[in-house]
Amino acid sequence: IRARKKEIRNHRENRLAICRAEGLLLTCECCFEDEVLPEDMVECNKGHPFCKECVRRTANEVIGLGKFGVGCLHMGGCEEEFPLFALKASLPKSIFDGYERRLQERDIETAGLN
Repeated sequence: IRARKKEIRNHRENRLAICRAEGLLLTCECCFEDEVLPEDMVECNKGHPFCKECVRRTANEVIGLGKFGVGCLHMGGCEEEFPLFALKASLPKSIFDGYERRLQERDIETAGLN
């Protein structure tokens, strides 16, 4: 397990170095971390980019409160939400699966199919 963790860490460090050299690192518009790998970013439906960690923290809070829809974190007042595929990429599988199940239950109830 340690060897695998070290391999993953080395791969990430190499990827950071390559992206840094090529000017491909991005900035999260929430925490303003300015060295985020492209694969560690997701966008709201309007295209505002945020790191998966910021989206994960916000989604956990929204889901924990029993709410639906994770709104954009942009400071300019964007009213869009993150699409399901962005949440899936940001959340642990068990949390996303539970959230998706709740969405389905809500949709079934809304449609009067329960």
